Amino acid sequence: LFSLKPEIYNQRIHEIQSEINNQKKRSEREERESETKIQVFSLLKQKGIIKRDGERVLINLKLISEINIEISSKLFDHPEAITEIIKDCLRDFGLPEDFEFSDFSNFSKIPIQELRADNLDRLIAIEGVVTGLSDIRPKIINARFECPNCGTLMSIQQTTNRFKSPSRCSCNWKGAFQLLSKEIVDSCRIILENNKGLSLNNKRLNSLLSGRILDKDNVINFSPGKEVEVIGILKEVSIVKFNSISTNFEIAFEVLGLKSLNPDIDVNNFT
Repeated sequence: LFSLKPEIYNQRIHEIQSEINNQKKRSEREERESETKIQVFSLLKQKGIIKRDGERVLINLKLISEINIEISSKLFDHPEAITEIIKDCLRDFGLPEDFEFSDFSNFSKIPIQELRADNLDRLIAIEGVVTGLSDIRPKIINARFECPNCGTLMSIQQTTNRFKSPSRCSCNWKGAFQLLSKEIVDSCRIILENNKGLSLNNKRLNSLLSGRILDKDNVINFSPGKEVEVIGILKEVSIVKFNSISTNFEIAFEVLGLKSLNPDIDVNNFT
């Protein structure tokens, strides 16, 4: 009926086998993600894990580490994925998805001058003194797109100063993608420095605050001169020069929880 050259036949068999293997990997990954979401959902229902403080939603890290070591480990190793699952669960509970981590004082702190590539994309805790605070401005943190060819939906996190859109779809579409929505939050930048005294290795760390963590009661804690303990994700920020991306990059710290190290002053003591 028809015939194929051996090389074309072998190439096609290889492509089919690769497609089957990729489907298996996707299925296994989706199964693991579903299991993790079920674990997180059940964990968040435990008493004391979630606390409401006005409009703020607080997630108790200490209790998470005591109740489920596996999820705690995944949270510190893969914070982006787990925090997205937490947001999904909060929406299922009818709560705001914008949350903060609390009760993390028992976790070890990394000195700012010792931050390295191994710390990137991990949940870490830092102590420092605030030396700079920018104005609060709106910022796009996520954008959703649709492929006009196959209808696939994609979310692109906006981590740099340049707006990012998809470059390619799984269906091999490389044209323009339709922008469906943008997630915009209030944000500002602070500069943290080592609070253990100046040294030759003293470093500055640019940090990003956004969402409910910028409530007026919290912003006071980030006034210049204040000492704070923060937990968040260390991220790389690409450096763009002359329309090309440098092989070097800056680092920035996305703050997901804070504790003031400055003692509260009782004004009654002065009367």
